[in-house]
Amino acid sequence: LSLCSVVLRLGPGDAQDAVLSQLLPSQHQLFPPSPVVFCSTDREPGHIPGSISVPLPSFLSPSGHFLPRERLRALFTRAGVDLWRPACVLCGSAVTACHVALAAHECGHPGVAVYDGGWSEWFTRAAPEHVISEGSGKHL
Repeated sequence: LSLCSVVLRLGPGDAQDAVLSQLLPSQHQLFPPSPVVFCSTDREPGHIPGSISVPLPSFLSPSGHFLPRERLRALFTRAGVDLWRPACVLCGSAVTACHVALAAHECGHPGVAVYDGGWSEWFTRAAPEHVISEGSGKHL
């Protein structure tokens, strides 16, 4: 029994190009960790041009719980995030991004996308002009 009437069969990478083409500064890009995400030498730290850094720890109380909704809204506002515009959150592996998406949802955002390819995929697949590198830089 299928709950949907359409089944898509996508190969590896089929959807990524469509997603990457939509994740340019026309939408808010939230990059939850600090801009330097990776410490290992095989990963390139950096961020997407036009992205807004809203680190997950800033959403949490000293006990590790989410701050009250009013304080979360104020935090997004101070960061320059419009909770009524389309938003996509990302991090290195999509785990931290889910927490930031939940915080935006708690503040009334109607639907936040989580880019599960994260910075790792973006750095690998995006054109150099769509990458701001804090490491040695992206070279073709």
